[in-house]
Amino acid sequence: MPAHVDELLLDKRTTESVIKKKCASLQEAASKLEEEGISGTIPVGHIRSCAYWSHSAPIGKKKVLLIEQADCMQEGARNSLLKLLEEPPKILTVVLTTSREKMLLPTILSRLRPYRFVKRTPECEKGIIQSIFEDEDETHSSLADYFESFSTVSRGLIYEAAAFFVAGVSINIAHKLRKRNTAIPQDIVSLGKYTVDYVEKSGLGRPPDNDMPSLFKIISEKNILGAAFAAFLQNVLDIVMECYRQNASATAPSNLDVWRRHINEAAVAVGTYNQSPLASAEQLFVKLVQNLVI
Repeated sequence: MPAHVDELLLDKRTTESVIKKKCASLQEAASKLEEEGISGTIPVGHIRSCAYWSHSAPIGKKKVLLIEQADCMQEGARNSLLKLLEEPPKILTVVLTTSREKMLLPTILSRLRPYRFVKRTPECEKGIIQSIFEDEDETHSSLADYFESFSTVSRGLIYEAAAFFVAGVSINIAHKLRKRNTAIPQDIVSLGKYTVDYVEKSGLGRPPDNDMPSLFKIISEKNILGAAFAAFLQNVLDIVMECYRQNASATAPSNLDVWRRHINEAAVAVGTYNQSPLASAEQLFVKLVQNLVI
């Protein structure tokens, strides 16, 4: 963001022209974020800015720092937050939210008071959408579905990219086995047909043979890997499982275990060790092609 956090603070002396100028700057910054896609991790710069703001004089008597999806902090961000938690200003209340508590540093957890929330029923979530957000659209089945409707990356686009990835894995395995004059396992054939037909109809085209850079260039252009990597991985696994359910074979169970294991490794690499989603996806691709070949 080009505007420093202190620039958002207004008082009675702020003129209308200054307010309009600041709003225009915020709108420009928000548009840029929307175009580039919001990262799936929290960088150290964000936490440092929060720490600076936390120690500045408040307008009122208290300050509240809310960090959502705190498990997505990069290593430097975690250390920066730990310093703030060790010596927090008396006026500051820090709130972290996460659905993966074990991903937080033990030293951070030891300085927090935990509050756990029971998952709402679908009827309750629909009621919140209607009463709080005043949206009567019955197509929203949950709060997650409602918030996702504002995302720059749609569910359909994530699914298409996941199908394209799975098709690429299948095609490259087939290419490798043909060079060896080795028979292609039936579940790989079924998986390739299942996904290639879909991505060709969606307009993405057929994934390239033996050309990983070109394949990932197409996926990266969709801005999936940075903005919705966890959903991308889940869609990859869902596609494989659905195909294997429809086309059972002798090798399907063991191969499904390979998919699960390496997808979980990719999720941990990004979610816990803050590896680049693109690098993690490329490693996942290589491991799958190597380990699914019999």
